[in-house]
Amino acid sequence: MAGTVKSLRAALKSPSGVQSLKLTGVSGDADVAGISRLPDLVHLEISVTGEQIPREVFRIPGLAYLTVGGRSITGLPPEIASCSGLKRLNVRGHRITALPREIGRLSRLESLYVDGNALTALPAEISELASLETLSAGNNQLGALPDEITRLPKLRDLSLETNRLTALPRELGRLAALDALALDKNARVDAAPAGELPALRILGLRSCKLADLPASLAKLGSLEVLAVGNNPFPRVPEAIRPLTGLRSLYLWGAKLAEVPAWLGGLTRLTLLELEKNALTSLPSEMAALTGMEELRLESNAFDHVPSAVFAMTPLRRLFLMDNRISELPSGVNALTKLERIDLTSNPLERLPADLSALSKLSRLELPQGALTDASVRGQIARLPPSGEVWFGNPVYRALARGGQWC
Repeated sequence: MAGTVKSLRAALKSPSGVQSLKLTGVSGDADVAGISRLPDLVHLEISVTGEQIPREVFRIPGLAYLTVGGRSITGLPPEIASCSGLKRLNVRGHRITALPREIGRLSRLESLYVDGNALTALPAEISELASLETLSAGNNQLGALPDEITRLPKLRDLSLETNRLTALPRELGRLAALDALALDKNARVDAAPAGELPALRILGLRSCKLADLPASLAKLGSLEVLAVGNNPFPRVPEAIRPLTGLRSLYLWGAKLAEVPAWLGGLTRLTLLELEKNALTSLPSEMAALTGMEELRLESNAFDHVPSAVFAMTPLRRLFLMDNRISELPSGVNALTKLERIDLTSNPLERLPADLSALSKLSRLELPQGALTDASVRGQIARLPPSGEVWFGNPVYRALARGGQWC
């Protein structure tokens, strides 16, 4: 049931069976009077206009899921402990400066979302949340984490991006169930303790002003996704080399002039982002990346398509825009699973005459410039059955099979 406070009045006339309720424009206690008399209410989404959550909300006997919108509350009262059955608490995007110690009494809480507030610390009592699996506290002003946070036995997802963290608890490795850790946009954070997390599968360290990665991260044998883009690495960090289980690697915006040959040893990679660097070539050893499905090389300094790319036969999406490439060679026909190629913002002059081998290609994006309508028609004699050439930047037009613009 959704609507204004009038929805609550309607619900109170037949209180049994009301399991979900959404209320907007709640200004105070009077607007939710009687809500605790809804015996079956489990899910409440409430948008408040004042600085406090109406107290009667905390007396709802079966409340399990509470979302508070409105961007106006400044804190959570100690009465939050009365919601002993609460499983998910979402108070994102308010002006909360501190969490009460009583929050530790929510023994059934599985998910806590406090992103986008003004928190400067988390209470030590957070360690008492024995059922907690997700803690999302990004976009706050956290300068440190309590050591007690390492006592959360079920924590799987910890999001701390855009804070002021410079260090992590030394015993972070005690979080044996942690699957995902987001530390993006914490300037110069020392992420070394993260290397002790045995189950970590996803790690985010984007935009942290790091010149290198801690050597301890090389021990993350379960890691599948590593996002370290937009850091001023002078070279690809050596700590990545042993991470042979990686499936996605984000290395964009690092101003890299080259990538090492050992990158070809990460043979489980399916996605590699190297855009916004200063690359002119790729090592031939990268031809071993035969599981690659998406490769992003845009905004570099390539004057040709690296030959190693044509060995990545599972490739579905290839992004090459904003380089110095003048020719798309016929070797591209080896990429028979390719669905999209983007070559916009290149001085492209030559194209393969026959692209019909790319039977799954649906979109080939080309720049205007040296290429003209006539030259595109003349150079591509055969397109795949469903293929289209998207031509012109910023205004695209499509050349469909048969040479007709559509």
